[in-house]
Amino acid sequence: MQNYFQLLKRKGDPGTVTRRSSPRLNNLSPTVDDPTPMFSRITTRMSPKSFVDVIRHLDYNQWCALEEIGFSSLFWLRVTRLPLRLGYWLIENYNPYSDFIILPDKQRFRVSASCIHDAVGLPIGGKPVLLSCCSDEDAECDAFYAHWKAQFHVDGQVDIKTLAEHIICHDDYSDQFKINFMVLAVSLLMRNNQKPFVNHHVLKSLRNVSAIGQLDWCQFVIESLRSNTKDWVKKGKKNHFGGPLLFLMLVYVDRVVHEK
Repeated sequence: MQNYFQLLKRKGDPGTVTRRSSPRLNNLSPTVDDPTPMFSRITTRMSPKSFVDVIRHLDYNQWCALEEIGFSSLFWLRVTRLPLRLGYWLIENYNPYSDFIILPDKQRFRVSASCIHDAVGLPIGGKPVLLSCCSDEDAECDAFYAHWKAQFHVDGQVDIKTLAEHIICHDDYSDQFKINFMVLAVSLLMRNNQKPFVNHHVLKSLRNVSAIGQLDWCQFVIESLRSNTKDWVKKGKKNHFGGPLLFLMLVYVDRVVHEK
């Protein structure tokens, strides 16, 4: 199944066409809440609008840079609002142990890495995405983080707003731009740390920029969905959901809504 963004890409590159959102993506709006009228709204700090605001400022050279690491599909993302009732219903009916979503007619479908790849176009390489943790004793990783953080001239952790503004204000398409873009994409679309700060732990997998596209980002999304769903249920379904809600919605629209 073709992903939404590739349909647009065939019309030309960003230097020759007017950027438009996919007609399919236009269906992902707050009005698409069926079959969820009786469900609550899920809360999340994952903001596609903040990500799209950055994307709208990128130029052709930056698009080419994203193409080199396998993430040019996100260049076409134009979803700025999430239908939060639909989000609640999807997570409520998603089983993080089997990856199946139970539909109202008692049918079910499995959310897999290949589903993410088909719907969103993320790389599905053969190597896992690794995150650093507080228990890591990796001097090289620590040095890489310190070097990355130095560009922002801030004390403490780097917040998402600072990173987004930095990308917008710099017409850069070097390896540093690719790393910054990936940290932003992970923080806003894949795995949020439930705070206004970026998820810098992913830097462990970004040290070799040329290998970014060889990593299995689709499986990383699945693992984030599983762990964040378990955490959301454990905490009473009232906390902010920090998983890849937008990507789950896109898979649902791709596999269920448009196949009916």
